[in-house]
Amino acid sequence: MGYTKKHFGGELSVMHLPDGLPEDSLKKRISFQPGARWYDESGKLINAHGGGLLYDKKTYYWFGEKRGAKASEGVNVYSSKDLYNWRYEGIALAKSTDPASEIATTGLMERPKVIYNRKTKKYVMWFHLELPGKGYSAARVGIAVSDKVTGPYKYLHSFRPNGHMSRDMTLFVDEDGSAYHIYSARDNYDLRIVKLSDDFLSATRKDTLLFSEHREAPALFKYKGDYYLITSGCTGWAPNRASLHTSKSLFGPWQMVGDPMKGVLAEKTFDGQSTYILTVQGKKDAFIFMADRWNPKNLTDSRYLWLPITFENNSPVIEWTEDWNLTTGWNPLPTTQKEVKSIIQKVNNYWQTTNPTHGRAFWDNAAYHTGNMEAYFLFGEEAYRNYSQAWAEHNEWKGAKSTDKSTWKYSYGETDDYVLFGDWQVCFQTYIDLYTLKHDSIRIARAKEVMEYEMSTLKSDYWWWADGLYMVMPVMTKLYKETGNKQYLDKLYEYFTYANSIMYDAEAKLYYRDAKYVYPKHKSVNGVKDFWARGDGWVFAALAKVLKDLPANDPHRQEYITKYKGMAEAIRMCQQPEGYWTRSLLDPTHAPGPETSGTAFFTYGFLWGINNGYLDEKTYLPVVQKSWQYLSTFALQSDGKIGYVQPIGEKAIPRQVVDKNSTSNFGVGAFLLAGCEMYRYLNRKNIK
Repeated sequence: MGYTKKHFGGELSVMHLPDGLPEDSLKKRISFQPGARWYDESGKLINAHGGGLLYDKKTYYWFGEKRGAKASEGVNVYSSKDLYNWRYEGIALAKSTDPASEIATTGLMERPKVIYNRKTKKYVMWFHLELPGKGYSAARVGIAVSDKVTGPYKYLHSFRPNGHMSRDMTLFVDEDGSAYHIYSARDNYDLRIVKLSDDFLSATRKDTLLFSEHREAPALFKYKGDYYLITSGCTGWAPNRASLHTSKSLFGPWQMVGDPMKGVLAEKTFDGQSTYILTVQGKKDAFIFMADRWNPKNLTDSRYLWLPITFENNSPVIEWTEDWNLTTGWNPLPTTQKEVKSIIQKVNNYWQTTNPTHGRAFWDNAAYHTGNMEAYFLFGEEAYRNYSQAWAEHNEWKGAKSTDKSTWKYSYGETDDYVLFGDWQVCFQTYIDLYTLKHDSIRIARAKEVMEYEMSTLKSDYWWWADGLYMVMPVMTKLYKETGNKQYLDKLYEYFTYANSIMYDAEAKLYYRDAKYVYPKHKSVNGVKDFWARGDGWVFAALAKVLKDLPANDPHRQEYITKYKGMAEAIRMCQQPEGYWTRSLLDPTHAPGPETSGTAFFTYGFLWGINNGYLDEKTYLPVVQKSWQYLSTFALQSDGKIGYVQPIGEKAIPRQVVDKNSTSNFGVGAFLLAGCEMYRYLNRKNIK
């Protein structure tokens, strides 16, 4: 499953909505968002509570309680091919208008589950039934059947299994095709299991007490030969702590092993109550924990919590995540070292093949080479080193080439007298990298000449735009490593302090592109602060590169770390559900749709922080799960081209076209940086 290209971009926002529907109700979903409102394909809230799923003929069917003005209005059924997007198929089992019927409108039908009987070719529904006018005293199981999975189901009868009360319940079909009913009995003090008859229409005498712990809401699954049972305490509508039991046999003995929930509100099952555990088709050992977050004041708006079940030491763990998909739910990342290396090679080979000649040493080309050299250092492919070395030699190991220092400038300019302009200095990063491979002084002579002259001046305002921090900050730390000259670090901090004074927003913890974009002088189309994604991407990546080379005892190291971590949290909060970042970070509608260069720089920065212990993996890994998925399956085109890169500019431009054909050298460089850091993460985790 995962991403398809039509899910990205502006198409989702132009759909006409019928009157009264929320703006996001008709958007095609590509992930699960536990606790959020979940709409069907017609834009209406899914109404299938206390439910369960059946997989039949390559389609999932979701059966659940229809809740409305009356507490119980029958059983709804929905269908889906992907588990994200659901079509309403109608009422599978309707309440009867006959007041004498056991399923008359004033009764209760709860926890419906449907299984298929291969012998009779019937779909069989079991549910907890409370008879009309009897309150909760009947405690029976109701049975209905249908020739079609979506119904309508014909109600047959109700009973108490072997005389035992039956309230909250689930059904389980084992590998041999036999079916079982797990149910709360004796006013919910007991939890029992009974084997069903061959036709699934009644209970056999094989009926056993599992345990007496006052539990309800059973949900059962099997993993590597062991059975696992998750239940809820009996606290009415109020959430409580879940309990996990395990056994080698359905009929016990069952051992309680604790609470499988982890994360925020884990002690209250994330404010939910278990209802079913789904085995995902086509994925090995993939199970989804399904729960209801009940809203007794408006049962129709009770929410659904679907979360992946993972395993630690062969024990189930259910950890809260706000957004996940079938690709990322069970693996730390939806890829392997081999796959990432293949992607990096595909992208870089495409770029070098289609760009065989070498351009000037200006920032756009130079930014590509920072990524190319990263790939070389990681994989040792001589073609990559040769490509960057040929470019360096083509440019005589220089940036802007003027030799008359009296004419050197540092405002924006593309001619040879703008020697002090950072866009002409980023090339030094690659020259220094090549110098570390062969100590030929010509490789860093110009870099030292330019930077030593710059540091000799009394000026501090060299880095007046956000991009400049990426262009030059790593040059300073690299030159310090090669020369031992501490002035590089002193001036690094001095220039960085100036940049912060004119571009940094302490409240947002983000950088404006330059002083003319500072709020409220400049605003987005919706009147809010406008932080350009690629601009902040430059800074975020620069801080990662600086921290990589900065001495541990540098007196300002903690300040760089604080800025880096602050940016990480701010950027994390701006990520779109599809994994990318829009061009204006705080105003996605200013210039909507995916953008690759900013997303790639952010992905690199996050992964570097995870890999080096600066960022909490549990917090930030879900971010790069989504962003790498976007980069590797949507931005990456089939031929190796990287698309959706905003063209050269300095801001998020409304209505600017950014599509699959929008590519650039600097965007490829950013992608390579992200890919290399992803490879390092997978290497640490030994995910081959």
